[in-house]
Amino acid sequence: MTTEERLGVLKREILRWNQQISLVSRTRPRQTVDNLVVQCQRAWTLVSDHMDARGCAGRRCWVDVGSGSGLPGLVWAAEDAGSGARAPFILVEPRRKRAWFLNRAARVMGLEQVVVAASRWGEQLESVDVHGASIAVVSFKALRMGDREVLAGLGDPGLASIRRVAIARFLGEGGEDGEDLVDHLGGGRAGDPGVDGWLFDGGEFLGAGDPRLLVVHYRRA
Repeated sequence: MTTEERLGVLKREILRWNQQISLVSRTRPRQTVDNLVVQCQRAWTLVSDHMDARGCAGRRCWVDVGSGSGLPGLVWAAEDAGSGARAPFILVEPRRKRAWFLNRAARVMGLEQVVVAASRWGEQLESVDVHGASIAVVSFKALRMGDREVLAGLGDPGLASIRRVAIARFLGEGGEDGEDLVDHLGGGRAGDPGVDGWLFDGGEFLGAGDPRLLVVHYRRA
């Protein structure tokens, strides 16, 4: 199955189950899904190119917190599978019906590398195996969470091999910029003593509008 075929399956699944589970807005849902998938594809290019440019060598895993309808988690997993990388993907979703949907969608999309953790971030994740990955990219799209909370959740035994982490946030157009936003989210500045055993390792804004992202890096002390 190609990347576009997988994304077509995802769109159909979201529209099929939207009435029962409320995955996206019910106002013009087809247009909404099309726009969101394209946005997530653009974000994948921004983040993956950024990680390569930083020289983040090593096996990666991807963690999407509050994954909901699989945006961006399932879109990114489809893009990754299409590249032949097939890195581990963990979709964290505490709502039972949405976790069920994510499991179903991953299966019909043929994404064997995807594991759905039906729990809250910071609780012990079930059945998580990152296969020795040393780098984690943690994303969330419609969730507000500070860096300290994100980093605390990386204490899960299934994530013990992770030595570096990039936290990728989707931001709205305009709003805060620069180091003030990094500070507000709980990161700090290079040379700070660290957060829960993690040292701040820089941050960067990616994209100009749709999407606009902030990626903040940490490494284990």
